[in-house]
Amino acid sequence: MCYTGRKSTERGAGLSEREARKLENTEALYGLFSDDPIACAHMLANLEDAFAPYCDWYGIGVGDEIDATVLVYTAYRIPLVTTYGQAGGVQEILSAFHHELPGRAVVHIQPHHLGASDRTFEADTLVPILRLALEREHFAPVATDHVEIEALSHRSTGEIIELYQFYPDNFFEPSQLDSGRFYGVRVDGRLVSVTGVHSVSERAQIATLGHLVTHPDFRGRGLSTACTSHLCARLLESGIDLMALNVRRQNRSAVRVYEKLGFRYHDTYLEGFADKAGKPRQGHLL
Repeated sequence: MCYTGRKSTERGAGLSEREARKLENTEALYGLFSDDPIACAHMLANLEDAFAPYCDWYGIGVGDEIDATVLVYTAYRIPLVTTYGQAGGVQEILSAFHHELPGRAVVHIQPHHLGASDRTFEADTLVPILRLALEREHFAPVATDHVEIEALSHRSTGEIIELYQFYPDNFFEPSQLDSGRFYGVRVDGRLVSVTGVHSVSERAQIATLGHLVTHPDFRGRGLSTACTSHLCARLLESGIDLMALNVRRQNRSAVRVYEKLGFRYHDTYLEGFADKAGKPRQGHLL
């Protein structure tokens, strides 16, 4: 494995040292994430070659055994920082590579990483996000013949961006349409509901869904449910066996849409905007 490292704990003679490393070879991460593919759905997808230019991976462990990692994902306007693994290891990574972390980021952290993260990032508020999962055998499709669903391409970019103005927290980037896995519902020729994927790991056969939006004037008609059901069916047909998505805990209407299709709760993580502290510090993120 190629890396630049920071020594953290000396080991006995003949054993490798435990180090925080910037990873170039990420194969060891696939095994770590495969232990819980739902919790790690986004990170598994980011191991695909297509996402490599946007990913800076940091890990810690002995030799090729990685037990904690931090990902800095730079494809969005504001970088995304995601943590996974043993809390002590996450803390060591953040401390060792403090100088390389973005000054402002959206952080995705597991609740037990709060103590490890609050020495590095300052955030006003972190929001609990539910991660739901759908397994192939639990999919419960709904009828879609009453709506006009179409595959969306870059020709619809302007309409999609206009629709997402009602959801300013959405992380849509036009380049995501390259996946060919965005669908929309039209009413009288007007695009009023959209859903798509954040990312797909063909190797792990898992997709992360997102971007579910419906114009406020057209809610309550089952459009989101129909559009998402159509997307799930297309993903299953393409060989995807597992789907994951994130939804704010207080968004009960969206949770009901997903549960109707067979999604079930898996875990909770915390999300929010954060600024990097001037130097590693003691303190509290919340």
